[in-house]
Amino acid sequence: KITFDKKPRRKFSALAVFVAEGGKLAGDAAALDKKTKGALRRAMAAEGFKGEKNKMVTVTGAAGADGPVFVVGLGKASAVKARDFEARS
Repeated sequence: KITFDKKPRRKFSALAVFVAEGGKLAGDAAALDKKTKGALRRAMAAEGFKGEKNKMVTVTGAAGADGPVFVVGLGKASAVKARDFEARS
């Protein structure tokens, strides 16, 4: 028998959120930004982060976040492929 918690756990030790070029937070990233009272957006603005590929902003100590949040740039959304997330050896 498989059962599910009615209220999923939201705690994390570290979290990465991905942002396409243009720097707009969407979905769960936008929800986390709201929960942290805009900490992600403020950190992105302070660093001049716009979602550029291979760029990252680390947000630590934000009220409402259970651990550090890594905001990772994807570059142009139209150029992102599922293969980009595969492990390479």
